Amino acid sequence: MAPSLISAVLRRHKPSSWSDVPRYEDVVLVPLAEDSTEYLMVVQNVSVALRNKIHSVDRVQNPFLWGSYMLKKEEYINYLGFGIAREEKLFHATAEENVYSIVKNNFDWRRAKRTRYGHGVSFSPSADYANTYCNQKAGCRRALILARVLVKMATKGNYGTKLPPPPSDTTTGKNGNVVVKYADNEFYPEYVVYYTN
Repeated sequence: MAPSLISAVLRRHKPSSWSDVPRYEDVVLVPLAEDSTEYLMVVQNVSVALRNKIHSVDRVQNPFLWGSYMLKKEEYINYLGFGIAREEKLFHATAEENVYSIVKNNFDWRRAKRTRYGHGVSFSPSADYANTYCNQKAGCRRALILARVLVKMATKGNYGTKLPPPPSDTTTGKNGNVVVKYADNEFYPEYVVYYTN
């Protein structure tokens, strides 16, 4: 995205919590103070056992991904209205080494490995659930990414689900503990929680 377009997006949609983003930076990771309201808001849905393993939390400031997500969100709202389209905050656990690629380029549903509820990017409302089902090859240095996720309509997914049947855009499984997304810009990696498993 050209710097002028990024500036236009940020003028309209820049989150109040964001610090200044250097003009030609793709992504900035901002460490949060442990006693800040923002830090506490991020870790509030993490169990005490997992919370004790947290090393740090970063805010992700990626103007291009944020702008793309906000355009998609406006499309959802304009097409469907506020009552139908919703935004959820969900967790995705991964190896620490994958963080930079995700916060720079976003999650890639084409690289899904665990596809029990569909061939897309899996999220969970439960940090513990996301950690439990994180790929074992991720090792012990992990990251929980708290993402904003747009959901229009969900249906139950399975191993064979390549795309949800219309009009659904999302599949779910395990009594709502798994939420699977299939399209670009329907999610934004907002925070990264670094921890040891």
